[in-house]
Amino acid sequence: AVVSTQSTGLKLTAQFVAKNGKTFLQTLIQKEQKNYIFDFLRPQHGHFQYFTKLVEQYSKILLPETIMLENLRIENETPSKELDKVLYKVEWVKYQERVRKKEEDDAEKERVSFAQIDWHDFVVVETIDFPVEEVGELPPPVTQPGSRGYQALRTDHH
Repeated sequence: AVVSTQSTGLKLTAQFVAKNGKTFLQTLIQKEQKNYIFDFLRPQHGHFQYFTKLVEQYSKILLPETIMLENLRIENETPSKELDKVLYKVEWVKYQERVRKKEEDDAEKERVSFAQIDWHDFVVVETIDFPVEEVGELPPPVTQPGSRGYQALRTDHH
């Protein structure tokens, strides 16, 4: 865990590096190489990755790219367009939730109807043997795990 004063120093250093660039960072590393407070500037330190991510994020905020500023300006000029995007997203999420709920309900109905079948009422009337050389269009065997026929066979034998 990062101690509060260490965290504050790390964040402030990241802000200054983001604002002033890599030359500032190199100068700071040289000047503070013996100062344990700035150990996070060393790549082998545990907080070095955190520090570099902070520098990245602060750079995006303090020195935004021109295309980002242009996009923000356009979005600011047309707030109704942004509101339309938000409303579309809300409707899409609602639609996805309805579809998921319907699928769950359908699966539950199918499970209940399947559970209501009394498999002991069925009797094997006849067994049909097919010669090996005869090729026909037959459905896949019901003895594959996960198939309903397999489940019925397992419950019948147990």
